Amino acid sequence: MIAFRKSRRSIARGRYWREDVRWHGADGPVDFGPESRCLAYCLIGERFDEGDLYVMINAFWKPVLFRVREGNAGDWKRFIDTGRPSLEDIVEPGNEELIDSLNYKLVPRSIAVMVREPAKPVAPASSLS
Repeated sequence: MIAFRKSRRSIARGRYWREDVRWHGADGPVDFGPESRCLAYCLIGERFDEGDLYVMINAFWKPVLFRVREGNAGDWKRFIDTGRPSLEDIVEPGNEELIDSLNYKLVPRSIAVMVREPAKPVAPASSLS
């Protein structure tokens, strides 16, 4: 975990995330109310030439079905899911599992972190004269 945090400048920056973070609820807008027990956010890494992170937090005592509110199915890979068995909860970088759905069930009192690699620049088409 420490190596992951240190490898992501977007997490450990010296200033607030401000315009680089988008807040979400489990399946819609974020609920900052006192009874809310779920939160998700997308931290955009573009400013640091990094991929994005999508974090889902379930502080509820029941499982919650989250709907990833950013990107498309197949964009995200699971890096952390604290609800999975030990040795499967955190994977080595490069061994992340592709998530093929925007729906993600998170067990009670757990956190999941998804990573999305930055878009690769498209090479300009060469002109034949």
